[in-house]
Amino acid sequence: MKKILIVVLSVLLVLSPTIAFISCYFYFKSADPQVVSSDLVSAVITDEKGNEKLYKSDDTFFEIFAGMFGDGKTNLPQALVALPAEALGYVKYGVRYVDNFGVESSYTYYLSSDAKKCYYTDSQSRAYNIAKEAAEAFLNSDYAEAVYELALPPVVSIGDTVITPYTLDWKYKTVGGALKNASCSYSDKNESVTVENFLVSFMLDSTLQPDEIALKIMDAESSELLYSGSYAGLKNLSLEGSKSVTVDMTLVWKNNVDKNYAGSAKYFFTGKMYGVPAFSISKNQATCGDVVVLNAYNVMSPEEITVQIEPSLNYTPVFYKVGDGWQALLPIAVDAVETGDTTFSITMSTSSATDVFLLKVNALARKNYSYNEANMGDYYNDTVLGALRENLRPVAMAPSSFSFVSGKFVVPAKDNYYSETSNYPFGTNVTLVPLNKSFTALDTMYCAYSNFKDGKYVEGTTTKVLAAFDGKVVYVGAQTYTGRLVVIDHGSGLKSWYTNLSSDIQVKEGDTVTAGQVLSSAADGGLNSSLNFNFHVGVTVNGVAVNLQTLIDEGLIAKQD
Repeated sequence: MKKILIVVLSVLLVLSPTIAFISCYFYFKSADPQVVSSDLVSAVITDEKGNEKLYKSDDTFFEIFAGMFGDGKTNLPQALVALPAEALGYVKYGVRYVDNFGVESSYTYYLSSDAKKCYYTDSQSRAYNIAKEAAEAFLNSDYAEAVYELALPPVVSIGDTVITPYTLDWKYKTVGGALKNASCSYSDKNESVTVENFLVSFMLDSTLQPDEIALKIMDAESSELLYSGSYAGLKNLSLEGSKSVTVDMTLVWKNNVDKNYAGSAKYFFTGKMYGVPAFSISKNQATCGDVVVLNAYNVMSPEEITVQIEPSLNYTPVFYKVGDGWQALLPIAVDAVETGDTTFSITMSTSSATDVFLLKVNALARKNYSYNEANMGDYYNDTVLGALRENLRPVAMAPSSFSFVSGKFVVPAKDNYYSETSNYPFGTNVTLVPLNKSFTALDTMYCAYSNFKDGKYVEGTTTKVLAAFDGKVVYVGAQTYTGRLVVIDHGSGLKSWYTNLSSDIQVKEGDTVTAGQVLSSAADGGLNSSLNFNFHVGVTVNGVAVNLQTLIDEGLIAKQD
């Protein structure tokens, strides 16, 4: 018997929390709602924004809140074990009631737009589910706007810019099906929002999709009407370049059985509007070593532009701002086409426009040139060439701080130089006979008359070396392979390189130069050491070598209209 008693006590001890919980549950389920008497005379109600207001017993708002206690016989709230966790996210009201005897009682209401899910707690944190009918009395009143998400008008934005309406008529539907006017504030039209840059085909975002959108767009400077009509018809507006505009929009949300809202709003903003993106290329036929200009119009940022080239040219164009558009210089490498010709497909696009261009590229006619001099191994070996690449690659790849402008290059030599038939041009197959090595010339050599004195070549000013185009000096130095060297940046990644210069270099890094300005004179440095006084000029686009002679003969049309 003693053992049985011990077992029973042990079971009761283990089950005691459960028994206590069940007992509390049935206690609360059966407990009467702890509400004040019917002798309430006033209430101080604190809304969800923390605003307090005193209401007398004859005020409608007072009656609605007190009515959620029921009338003593019907619509009584139901006691709960605990307040549902989701209720903590509902709109909350704090209420302090005062009765005829001056006794205060405090309650917190947790109200949602679902009449079955409205609650309150008393001063002892006991929770109650408000009767559906009593909750509906509140939800159908003019005081329940805060609990309806759709009482807030839709947010309208272009990109990251939010635009507030300057006139607004907005209605939301209550649980009883009535459309009530929302108490929404709106902005002053004179304090307009500015959208920095946007396309004619701009995307208008709204938290609720409108049924109708009408626009009126005017030139901000001349007040000329540019467009008046629907948002859908805006795609037909033809705009060249960009314009500063004002935009007046009217959005309408129609009511139907599927919607719990209706209304209209007017919005106003200013900004710079761009036409539909468009693209072009400067030529449809080229030769290896040429530069082709890619143009993008009505594009707000170069990050929006995508360029795909098939077959690949192994180069990613870099766009620079030119006027109201963007340009990129596309270098055609000397070995892009080995023989005959190849047609390349160039696709330029943004998220809202795409264009495809065909570019026919011819192989470059090659010449042959031979060096047959001693001591070449001192200037052409892996160590020297490795140092050259390491030291000058950062110069070649450094982005320009400005854009290239249209024009022809000038012959970079003056006074006492042989005709170009004595030079090897870009793309020449150069053979170093003593080393039994060959390379492709990525520059043009200019042969100068030498200063010869006392049985040896000496530096002098016989042949002037000139800047081939306007630009900024970005490098002055010397390399074993090149001798003394000057590099000029012409913008948009286009640079010219002048090697085998005399010690009379007349510019320094940071100088601005103009086409034809004297940089130095010819010498016999680098690989040309102990030979004739030759100097070399090369041109690169972001590290890709291109043909100087084409830039002299044809120039480069890069500037947009």
